[in-house]
Amino acid sequence: MELHTRLVWRLLGTCDAKFPVSLPEFAKLQRPLQLAALSSTSAACWRIDDVVRVRDLKEAARLEPDWPDPAFALGQFYLHRNDCYSALLWLAKVSPFA
Repeated sequence: MELHTRLVWRLLGTCDAKFPVSLPEFAKLQRPLQLAALSSTSAACWRIDDVVRVRDLKEAARLEPDWPDPAFALGQFYLHRNDCYSALLWLAKVSPFA
């Protein structure tokens, strides 16, 4: 997770040369996640099979219920398939302030 934090900080700094946050400050702002949840979410991005993608995202949402990323990804997945009911169930779990 420390490597992930460092990588994200470096990517943000590369995209914005005036990125105002130092690495130690950025690390303090990150909430700890279970590595398995991050791994499932990352793996889902590369899946071709929709069944496996949904399974991975649901597993990440189960492991980290307060982390909005998997729920948002599931909401987007269902929305693109015009399953508005399922999309709303997942998107309702995402805080507007996340």
